[in-house]
Amino acid sequence: MSTIQSSMLEVKGHTYCALTIGEVSGELPRHLLSGEQECGYLYREGSLTELYYARIADRDGLRSILWDTPIFIPVTEIGTRFPDQVKEKILEVSEAMQAVPRSFLQNERGQIPAWRIFLLEGGGVALLPSKLSDLILYSASQEDRNIYLHRFHRPDVHSPFALCHELAQLLYLALAGFAPFEPEEVKQTAYRPIPSSIAIGGLPAESAAALDAILTMPVSAQRTAVSGAYSASENLSWFDEQIRDLSFTLDEKASSEENLAAYRETLKKKGERREFWRKKGVGIIAAALALTIILSVSVRTFIRSLEPPYTAGMTSEEIISEFFAAQNDLDIERMNASLARGVKNPFEQEVTTLFVNSRVRQAYEQVDALLTPEEYENSGSEAIPYTAMIYGVSDLTVTRIGEDAYLATYLYYAPDRSEDTGGEAEVYRGVVAENRVEFTFSDTKGYEQITRINDLGHEIVREFEVPYER
Repeated sequence: MSTIQSSMLEVKGHTYCALTIGEVSGELPRHLLSGEQECGYLYREGSLTELYYARIADRDGLRSILWDTPIFIPVTEIGTRFPDQVKEKILEVSEAMQAVPRSFLQNERGQIPAWRIFLLEGGGVALLPSKLSDLILYSASQEDRNIYLHRFHRPDVHSPFALCHELAQLLYLALAGFAPFEPEEVKQTAYRPIPSSIAIGGLPAESAAALDAILTMPVSAQRTAVSGAYSASENLSWFDEQIRDLSFTLDEKASSEENLAAYRETLKKKGERREFWRKKGVGIIAAALALTIILSVSVRTFIRSLEPPYTAGMTSEEIISEFFAAQNDLDIERMNASLARGVKNPFEQEVTTLFVNSRVRQAYEQVDALLTPEEYENSGSEAIPYTAMIYGVSDLTVTRIGEDAYLATYLYYAPDRSEDTGGEAEVYRGVVAENRVEFTFSDTKGYEQITRINDLGHEIVREFEVPYER
């Protein structure tokens, strides 16, 4: 149950409306109490008046803000306190928000904590200033933060549309008894709320459709519906138009409890499947891809052993050049095409791992994770896509060092793994090494084949940094 409740309190012969905001826990932050007091507003019958609190009192282990005003009723309790006036009370809140100065409710996200909105016992609305909101945030329990703040969170809400969306959530809460994005199964299924026709028994179909349309509206449609030139409160006239002529009186004979339970169970199963694939999907896909690659390579290797490779007819120098071109393309089949039976490719594990990781990320994130040195140079850009890496071979030189032996010298680009920076890096850090590899060939089948690959080591020639595109 929420701690944020109001009651009448007598202090030294004076009666106040005391709004409890949480348990007493240390001294209050001085910056929230210093300087000129920010005013809130009372809205009654179209009239707006300034509202200032009288004092802050700690009593019986609870912290309260005291006013010389009527009892405050949390906006989250509209459904229980005013079950026959839900639409009217929501519209009254909207009118109050439009009446206050533009800057009063304006913030970066557009939406405000629900503990800034209260109804008055005798009619009207009280809106608290942002400094008192920060004070409540400091004092509130985790349960109160969930009730008034976290359960109304939804990603991808256009800031000028945010208060329209928030009032639609409060309307849904008042009618359904829970906020549209509050159930865990809703969060796990891409924040698609339970349709109003299922969550709210007896709600007229036209009203359910209008409410669902607001709650599920994509950002592109939100931008079209309201003007970015106005504040979130000024755009509330659009919300008023959507619901003013609709009925939100429920048919008491209609019940959706069984349908709601069945729907939530279905969502729960979908959410569990999504969570399973979110945690283990990449590993399963990677394992399947790796197995497919291994089987494919094995089968093709057997078939290839029965026929000349595509490099048949190439000179030894051309085969070496093709070998490293295939490495840049992460193509193990082409790299191994000219290997004689039993010859080990020392770069096979590295290239296979990079190939699997890059394909998984392309499938899951639509990200091309690898750039060759040549691709980076030809792009003309000083930055690379975030999470990409520069990998591959450039400046290859092949020198004959014996009757059937050749020395390949080249620059090898790879990420710098010497230190783990942790978190989100601002730049890509890479190293360039000069590598030397010896190749030995034979011609026993009428075409050149690699009979030995000897990695002679490398020497780091430079380290470099490239900014990420943001």
